[in-house]
Amino acid sequence: MNEARVTRVRRLLASATVPDIATIRRKQGPLGLTRRRWLMQEARLLAARYSLQEHLDAFIYAQDHTAITGLDVDQLEHLVSHLEQMGARLDAACDPPGAPPAR
Repeated sequence: MNEARVTRVRRLLASATVPDIATIRRKQGPLGLTRRRWLMQEARLLAARYSLQEHLDAFIYAQDHTAITGLDVDQLEHLVSHLEQMGARLDAACDPPGAPPAR
């Protein structure tokens, strides 16, 4: 009986993984909150600068949230990256995806 417990504990310890502390700290704590606030502000600024509010709202609703404050850091990073790419296309006079040609 005791051997079975020892074997079970050894298997549990062998399968245990160490959490990624850098990722946890980035998502939580003061630096994570600062990053999250900056990403929300950046998304709002990009949407206002390039008139992409509809794209911002569509992304938020697609993630099953009603406001940008419901998104986590990874989702906000993806949103800001997407808005930056769309803004770069608009700056280069390319048409945004899914929109009719502006010419």
